[in-house]
Amino acid sequence: MMKKYFLNFIGIISLLMINTVMLAATMQATVDQSNVVAGQPIILSIKLPKSMLIATRPDLSLLSKDFDVLGIASSSSMQIINGQSSTSARWDIKIVPKKIGELTIPPVYVQNYSSNSVAIHVSPATPQATTQPSIAAKTTTDQPIYMQVSVDKTTPYVNSEVTYNVKIYVGIPLLNANLSLPEVDGNMLKPLGPSKRYQQMVNGQQYVVIEQNFSLFPQQAGKTVIRAPQLQADVIANDRYGMMGMPKTMQVTTNPLTLNVKALPAVAKNSLSAQSVSLNQTWSANTWKVGEPITRTITLKTVGVPTNLLPSLTMSNSPMWNSYPDKPIIQTDLSDQGVISTVKQKIVLIPSQAGTVTIPAINIHWFNTMTGQTKTASLIASTFTVEPAANSVTLQNKAPAMMPMSVASTPATPTTATPAISLKPMHPLSTTYWLWIVSVLTMLWLLTMFFWWRQRKQVTQFVALGPQGSHLSDDKSLDKKQAWHQVQSACHSNNARVIKFAILDWANKEWPEKHYRQLSQVSQQLQSPELHKLLLDLDQSLYGKTQSDWQHGAEIFTALKMALKKNRQSKKVVKSDDGLPPLYPE
Repeated sequence: MMKKYFLNFIGIISLLMINTVMLAATMQATVDQSNVVAGQPIILSIKLPKSMLIATRPDLSLLSKDFDVLGIASSSSMQIINGQSSTSARWDIKIVPKKIGELTIPPVYVQNYSSNSVAIHVSPATPQATTQPSIAAKTTTDQPIYMQVSVDKTTPYVNSEVTYNVKIYVGIPLLNANLSLPEVDGNMLKPLGPSKRYQQMVNGQQYVVIEQNFSLFPQQAGKTVIRAPQLQADVIANDRYGMMGMPKTMQVTTNPLTLNVKALPAVAKNSLSAQSVSLNQTWSANTWKVGEPITRTITLKTVGVPTNLLPSLTMSNSPMWNSYPDKPIIQTDLSDQGVISTVKQKIVLIPSQAGTVTIPAINIHWFNTMTGQTKTASLIASTFTVEPAANSVTLQNKAPAMMPMSVASTPATPTTATPAISLKPMHPLSTTYWLWIVSVLTMLWLLTMFFWWRQRKQVTQFVALGPQGSHLSDDKSLDKKQAWHQVQSACHSNNARVIKFAILDWANKEWPEKHYRQLSQVSQQLQSPELHKLLLDLDQSLYGKTQSDWQHGAEIFTALKMALKKNRQSKKVVKSDDGLPPLYPE
């Protein structure tokens, strides 16, 4: 009994193995040519056992090891002979060998079926004589689809721009077209703007021309090979009877181009390589005053320079001014003329001393890759006269009118501000009345002299805005008071940049051990959410993507005063015994 079951089991296994072998053999694979040259495509045809399998996509993963799969097409047919109908279906897979020598095309699987493997031989491509006097690759123009490539220069300099032009001539309808990018040393070129499409008559045949320019910047001297792009598309051609045939996959490319890249001459080693360079500047104002910001905008525009090679445009500080550069704005335009790069640098200058200041010249040395000459783009030195601060001028104008009143023996000079007093005898009853008036006026005059003396002392001890300003007084208390007045003046002007620098300068004097560089550090020190929000808005107005009309200086000063007051109350700071007014009067 056991022997009988064993024989039945063996029989079933044998039938399954035979059935599997028969199924595997039902998919027959053939190639259109078994001896090919490197880069030449091969059509792998697989005959299907059932026409219904044509709707199932085959597994081509094994082909990717030694072959590039360019496309797959399917076809089916029906024959009726003596009343008997039969159908056939097949796949046509277009592949290109990746290696040279003896290769085996592996099986293709679909569901439970598989094809046989096919052996082929791949020969190396015959090298072509490339005496390349022209800048365009030779291409046959009698094909329904062909490609032409060219460059604007074959002997460029290192880091100079080369424009690579691709034209595809299409004379028949295309389906599912796909164009790869040209390559050079494993790096792809960048397209210059959108492609163009137009019609052109060639040898009596009408073509649709698709044109695209690419940009390349050679990095090393020597030979550089540019491999042409590849166009893969399905085409529909009519058969010999004029009927529309089945779609076929075509691959179109052309010969590579070779560049002979030249090294830069010794005089241009440290210069900017470009086709053209322009440099200009604008100033926000022509009148300069101590403590008032002036914005300098420098614009550098180049043709044929990538943004990573653009120089930085900065200024150093001087005893006459402090400079605060913004983040540069860099823009790149890709056009048919090439890469156009523009950098715009804004620099805020705050004069710290009255007098004549000279802004040094800016020189950018560049090498013209079109003419092979070295040139210089320059901004000449500019000289400006810095006027004293407005409060300083006002005080100096008032001083001569008040000084004669401080000496009894000096007769007062009649002015519009101080009318002369009549010396005509008075009635005895009115003498006391006038004595009171004179006493009150005298007290008011003394108070005026006291405040004038305090403010004049602050003006003579002026401290420049900004964390890098020089301090002319050794009295830390006076430095802090003066910095606080600078904050008040800056908030009154509603200039966001000046307010930021004034607050940081005051905070570094108030807490010299902290070394503040950000406004958020100041709001954290004072523990004021309202101040934190206002300072955050100020920063966003300076460095945000969109510039806003910021007008919140008064709100910041009010919030800063309240936060400082609460901070001091929490630490129980007691007024000193010397009778001086509060450190930061309101």
